[in-house]
Amino acid sequence: MVAGLNMGGQKMSNALRWVLLVLAVLMAHAAYARSPWVRSSDYRRFRVVVSPDASPTDRLAAEKFQEYWQKSTNYACAIADDSSATAVNVYVGIDAIPDQYLSKLDLDTLDVDGVIIRTVGRGRNQRALILVGQGDRGTLYSVYEFFERYMGIRWLAPGVTHIPEAPGELPAARYRY
Repeated sequence: MVAGLNMGGQKMSNALRWVLLVLAVLMAHAAYARSPWVRSSDYRRFRVVVSPDASPTDRLAAEKFQEYWQKSTNYACAIADDSSATAVNVYVGIDAIPDQYLSKLDLDTLDVDGVIIRTVGRGRNQRALILVGQGDRGTLYSVYEFFERYMGIRWLAPGVTHIPEAPGELPAARYRY
């Protein structure tokens, strides 16, 4: 009888260990999901990457990103046709996106003028922001959507733009419209 109780107690102990392990994994995942993608200390490292063969609209989108990044964070970001290992690269337009990211975006199912805003990398990993869209205007719309959704900028009327202080951190993004 005592041996039976010990066996039952042992089973309970193992079950409790599994429950605690699962809870610990879930809590670690939740903490990771809430951790910021970048902090304001990273804002000075942003760099816009646009293809040298980019359409005029994609080039305009890169310039708008550069303009509103400067206005909202007070940090200038360069526009280049290649990425940098030390920068937070902002890929603007389909032609600028490296193949390793492009294949995961499922652009074929995106409607005309649809947008994708996606962050990759986290912590000390190489981080990048992908701003892309379908059709002639989709990429430009993705830039405006990024600034409205994540930086709090509001275009109120022609010539009237509200640009708040940049947030202290940006979350990971996986937005598709």
